Formats: sequence, structure tokens, C-alpha cells
Amino acid sequence: MKYIKKIAVLTLLSAFVLTSCEDEQVLETYDENTIAQQIKVVDVNKRIATEYPETSLRKRLIIVRWEKWGRKKLECGGWGLCRAEWFPELFPGARIDATESENGAQTLLEFDEELNQYYIDILLAETPPTDIPSESLTLKIDEDFDLDIEDELAQNLTFVVGDYAYNGSLSTNGGYRIYLQ
Repeated sequence: MKYIKKIAVLTLLSAFVLTSCEDEQVLETYDENTIAQQIKVVDVNKRIATEYPETSLRKRLIIVRWEKWGRKKLECGGWGLCRAEWFPELFPGARIDATESENGAQTLLEFDEELNQYYIDILLAETPPTDIPSESLTLKIDEDFDLDIEDELAQNLTFVVGDYAYNGSLSTNGGYRIYLQ
């Protein structure tokens, strides 16, 4: 009887170890660089055309861009943000050149009047692949960095260190909202 119990315990332990290894392999398959390459964001020109139609051309827009995804602790590689810059003010209807890097992105700087705070929305062009674990979709900022925009807004804004969870209810395919200080 003791022999059967030992075999049962060893079998369960082996199954647990194998399952743990499989889960670890899935996470390794989707390292941060892979995620950064697979996530597609909504083109800023499409956002401008959709959110600010030609008939309402009176609002100034500020474009925030980055050449590639990256985290400071990974030398600006991986899935996160480590720097960004702003484009000079533009009016809706003006076309913006895409960033030079395939993995870069552009979005609009927006203002939340209720919170009295600026923010950006990084909206996804398609839902993330279902085989990427949800915890791996968290966008990270490892170190505060400034958006040097004092000439435009009379103050600089700061991207604050933190983990920004994927929000599936943001726009059609989800995305990320990052408030700047």
C-alpha cells in the first residue's frame, strides 16, 4: 500500500513539474521584444480623421511619438516606454508622416478636464494575440521621464514610473491610458 502511495505522489509531482515547465515556455515564447513587435497601434492619422472630422478644424492637436517601444532597464528594448517627444501643434486635417521605425508609434496628447490632467491613449489596431498571457501585456515605465513640452504648454509633463495594465474596454480593440504629471 505504501508503494502505491509513493507512486501516486511521484506521478502527481511529475505532472505538476511538467505543467509548470509548459507554462514557463509559453511566457518565454512571448518575451517583451516579441510582444513589442506583435502589438499594432492605431495610426494617429486615422484617429485624427475619426475623432476630429474636417468640419471641426478649430482644435489644436499635440502629437506624442516614440521611435520604438522599450524599457529603461532593458536599454530601451522590450515592452514599455523609456522616452517620447512631441510634434509641433497641428490642426486636424493635416497629415502626419509615420515614424521612421516600424515599431514606433504616435498618439494624441489629451486633457481630462475632470482630473485636470494630461494623458495619452495608446489604442490598439487589433486585439492582442490570444496566446499572449494577459500579465505579459502590461506596459511598463521603469523610470520617470519628461515630455519636454514647456514651450507649448508652459510646463513640462512627466511620464510616471509604473505598470500600465491593458484595458480591453478602451476603444474598439483596447489599449493603454497613461496620465502624465
